[in-house]
Amino acid sequence: MLSGKIAYPLVAALFVLSVLTYIERVPTGDDAWFAEQSYWFLEEGVIRSEFFRGLNDWDKELLVSHKFFLWFGAALMYLFGYELPVVQFTGFIPYVVLCGLLIYYLRQRGENWNSPMLLALLFLIFANRLLVKISFQNRPEMLLAALGFASYLLIFMGKEKSWKAALAGILGGLAFVGHMNGIIFLLAGLCTLVWTKQYYRGLLFALAGGAASLIYFIDVVDEPGGISTWIYQFSNDPAAGHGMKLDKKIIQLLTYPRMFLHSPEQQALTLVLLFVGWYQRSFLKKLPVELKVYTLTMFFSFWVITKGNSAMYMVLFIPFMMIVVYELYRLRPFVNTGLKTCAAAYLIIGVVGMGQLIHNNMKYGDLPENYDAIRKHLPEDGTGLVPLTFFFNEYEEFDQLLSHENYKLQYKKKNLSPHLMAAWSKKMDVDFILFDYAYLTEAFYPRPGQKIIPFYRLTFFDGRFAVYEPL
Repeated sequence: MLSGKIAYPLVAALFVLSVLTYIERVPTGDDAWFAEQSYWFLEEGVIRSEFFRGLNDWDKELLVSHKFFLWFGAALMYLFGYELPVVQFTGFIPYVVLCGLLIYYLRQRGENWNSPMLLALLFLIFANRLLVKISFQNRPEMLLAALGFASYLLIFMGKEKSWKAALAGILGGLAFVGHMNGIIFLLAGLCTLVWTKQYYRGLLFALAGGAASLIYFIDVVDEPGGISTWIYQFSNDPAAGHGMKLDKKIIQLLTYPRMFLHSPEQQALTLVLLFVGWYQRSFLKKLPVELKVYTLTMFFSFWVITKGNSAMYMVLFIPFMMIVVYELYRLRPFVNTGLKTCAAAYLIIGVVGMGQLIHNNMKYGDLPENYDAIRKHLPEDGTGLVPLTFFFNEYEEFDQLLSHENYKLQYKKKNLSPHLMAAWSKKMDVDFILFDYAYLTEAFYPRPGQKIIPFYRLTFFDGRFAVYEPL
């Protein structure tokens, strides 16, 4: 365990470094797509997407969506506008809440503010590259993690109050409304209460959680033919539909552990958990029964239901992984070469990873300003085919915008080429095409500076951005 003289400056430095990654954080495609859905909910009261017009009727209404998360994003837009940092706060606010809940957990377990264990927790949080990255992205995983962990705390620490079980169910239900993956928190909470023979609290949890979950289907039952539309969109969703094919589902089941080993940013915490778990294996039976049942139910239920083993889903498990490490360590504190090696690797991966984030921000983080600068080279009217990130802050400046990702999904990401893209653009009555040769470059881009592609000619090229208009 680090001494206070080293721990305090180290944790403070990691905190500052994590904050620096937020400055002009470069937008992702997900930042933009979810922002567009929140935008239309705010404007029309309907979740939909013009970026993906022509795909699964998403331009009419997107019934299979992350609704509570998108409502949260719409609320922030209503209060603060559509700018990029606003939508990124959909990740940051739950992140702050989650950090507070983790600290609260340790405080309830008897740790004071100067406890080495509390400093170790802060080290794990601020040196976790995945957590820091997702904490400032417009994606639902951080919101789900905060809701799910809060639900667990109400179960674990609220045994004397029945209403806390009901509130835990509501939070688990809202996690489901925010993303269907949130059902794991309902399953984990119910299994935990039943396993520990808290049947009355389990009933309250199930009733409250089930009622909250039904919010997800409000727009489905309100829409004429909504149920059939929801089934159609769910079964044909490019991200989820493949999970219903037996062969691909089997592959997903077999490769599930990859979610925790995808890259160094996932491997870091997994390594710490595995090492501490193995070294303290004789104490596994002494872990709080609620923690064991809840965590294992989450792990195995997600294994069965998930559509894929995307590395970002590990965020749902991070708070539980951290408190398992804490609970095992506090049973018999130790410091040895293996633990020091794990901590050093964790630190190096975190610092290098955050450095990479800062470097990318410096290189690409001024995208909205770049888009604003080239607006004068784009037609004022008509339909544009653009990168998803063009949403910031250009979405309201044009009649209609389609996304490059739309074309990729329409052709199932196969046989993509400039010729196919141009033909599809012509079919969709696209009036200009924008390419960015520096950030998120696609395989179907024409050669930089290419004068002619089918049906379109180059009208602007500055070495990075290219604009094509009809011949």
